[in-house]
Amino acid sequence: MRLQLLEDFNAERLKQWLHRQRATRDDFGVATSNHYIKAMRAFAGWCRERLKRSSEANPFEGMDLMNEQADVRRKRRAATEDELEELVRATEAGGDVAGLNGIDRAMLYSFAATMALRAGECASRTPESFIHEENGVTLRVTAAYSKHRREDNLPVPTALWSVLQPWLKKKRAGEPLWPGNWHNDAAAMHGRTWRPRAFRTRPMMAGTLTSMPRVTPASRAAAR
Repeated sequence: MRLQLLEDFNAERLKQWLHRQRATRDDFGVATSNHYIKAMRAFAGWCRERLKRSSEANPFEGMDLMNEQADVRRKRRAATEDELEELVRATEAGGDVAGLNGIDRAMLYSFAATMALRAGECASRTPESFIHEENGVTLRVTAAYSKHRREDNLPVPTALWSVLQPWLKKKRAGEPLWPGNWHNDAAAMHGRTWRPRAFRTRPMMAGTLTSMPRVTPASRAAAR
């Protein structure tokens, strides 16, 4: 849809263009269509203000949004254990991504999936984040990084700690375990590592495991 002048802004033209996109593109569903309507509505309002034509009606103001629940193009779901295993194995075999090598990224995915932490919370972890106590090891997440805005002390499952402990010995005290800015776009790093077989679904990583890490024998051997 070509727009050069304010007079080119036309609700009917936009409706027809959006209909063609939804009919011909698998990645253009109702949700995307609604985003375009909202964006065009805001853009038209900005143009009217800049051109000092605010008295004119916004041509997209009356466009109704469609029901997004009726056309879900990609359903979200929890990743299966097999998919997590596939992700970790693919990560180990891969090269550096976002400044992290394959083994470190495999540990990151296993850690995040087991502890159900967000990318920013994982990025701020250091060797000192793990506290040894009488009944096991806990992970301390300070209030600045916690999703609850308070300090959290999370128990680390024995299976995960048995894999992390030898790997942590190679890390420098006080430095992030997974340094860099990867957490600003963690989904992009994940996508460059592995793509699930299911095209119409999008597995969610965080919170899918609670006790068993998805670290393979290769990661275990490399950690030693």
